[in-house]
Amino acid sequence: MPGVSNKPEAKAFRRDLTGGLPYRTFLNGGQTVDGRRRMNTEDRISGYFRSLSGGLPPYLRALEKEACLEQVPIIRRQTQEFLRFYLKAARPKRILELGTAVGFSACLMAEYMPSEARLITVEKVPVRIVAAKKNLAASPYADRIEMLTGDAIAVLKALCREPVLQDIGIFAPGRSPADQGRAFAGYECRNIRPYGWLDGIFVWEPQGFRQFDLIFLDAAKAQYPSYLPYLVRLLAKDAVLITDNILQEGSVAESKFSIARRDRTIHMRMREYLYTITHCRSLDTILLRDGDGMAVSRRTGEEDMFHEQEEAGASDAGRKS
Repeated sequence: MPGVSNKPEAKAFRRDLTGGLPYRTFLNGGQTVDGRRRMNTEDRISGYFRSLSGGLPPYLRALEKEACLEQVPIIRRQTQEFLRFYLKAARPKRILELGTAVGFSACLMAEYMPSEARLITVEKVPVRIVAAKKNLAASPYADRIEMLTGDAIAVLKALCREPVLQDIGIFAPGRSPADQGRAFAGYECRNIRPYGWLDGIFVWEPQGFRQFDLIFLDAAKAQYPSYLPYLVRLLAKDAVLITDNILQEGSVAESKFSIARRDRTIHMRMREYLYTITHCRSLDTILLRDGDGMAVSRRTGEEDMFHEQEEAGASDAGRKS
């Protein structure tokens, strides 16, 4: 096709743009040259909506293309547009992200969040950490992003002021080494190297831990139920939790017996997570089909059901002792 590059990387990027359809089919309204195959209505609408989006800044577009070529999963176009809209409308000041990957979503949120906002992102996988550090440091908003490295549960416990014995590292590319020890989320770290809770990791403000206005969850899907009690505690009143990839390519709606045995744990835990966030009094949740599905949950002012469960468990233990 004249004017269209046929280089492998260009073809891969077009496949991402068109949802896997041949480029001619996409441009032809979903119909092949001989008219034998058509896109279904949902694909055609999705493609049309993507064509109307304003696009990304050049550095984000390059990062998205690089992730696509290296087959690193990043947030889809529909999720990108939702985050852009929400960040501009709600203007959250304190943001937490679980699942940095290569840093694309953190950079995208930093692009659209208020200038006074700050973002913490958490990643565990070593190869992802290396790529994310490079991309975050190169971002125009490096001084507004901080990455905590380590197990997500350990980081969440630390943010909730619970003792942890696992190492947690800190990476703040926008600050000088002398200033990196002081973070913006209401704590001060003693060392700028992997460290543990022993002898105190964080020095907290007298009133306790700081809460977040927005939490974006895109980490290990099988761990979502384990993350949830900590996420609820970290959400300020009326703050929002956005959970990505809840549809699992549509498999979440299938019976577990139709799911490959190796994928059943993720399948069952995602369904458990979705049931909990749609039925607990601490959250008011809406489920969206955009992209691979999103759950948008608002922290209500009602008592935290997880805290009540912890108190009940402590009472039962006391009676048994």
